[in-house]
Amino acid sequence: MKKAKSKPLIQDPNCDKAPSVPERARRRRVASRNPGAYEKERLWWIHRKNRGEWAEMQFLSRASLHGLVVSKPWGDTARYDFLVDFGGLLNRVQVKSSSSRRPRGQYFFMTIGRIGNKGGLTRKKYSKAQIDFFAYYIVPEDLWYIVPVEARSTSGAFIDPHCASSAYAPYREAWKLLKTG
Repeated sequence: MKKAKSKPLIQDPNCDKAPSVPERARRRRVASRNPGAYEKERLWWIHRKNRGEWAEMQFLSRASLHGLVVSKPWGDTARYDFLVDFGGLLNRVQVKSSSSRRPRGQYFFMTIGRIGNKGGLTRKKYSKAQIDFFAYYIVPEDLWYIVPVEARSTSGAFIDPHCASSAYAPYREAWKLLKTG
């Protein structure tokens, strides 16, 4: 079986510093050079359902490479996206993705879900009774963080893939957690 490649952690010495004013201005100039392509990609990513389904496909592919059996519940009523089986051990996994980096270099993931219909949509925290793990996918870096539900913060997770001192660093590409529980 082919083993998935893990990208090496590159420590950014400035991981706790916000970008300077000139750096933020440079980033805006780069984005303004090709507004058509940027806008087309932005519009596709705005549609939460498209983005979520695409991230779920990425999870399915990567988990399979790690020898995990992945099942998807029928419909949208389960609070988890996948059941992951390894040797009879079942884990419920909720997949989240992020593609835009915050000014301090972190990616943000919502750790609350939306429940209800469009007229009465509410947000509700995930509990240990509903899911076992979050699978956070950083799209531009092609990195996964497999995080136990107990280790997440209350409303969101800020993950900087270039900061080794991050609270989430131990969960980087931690597929073994889905094999051991």
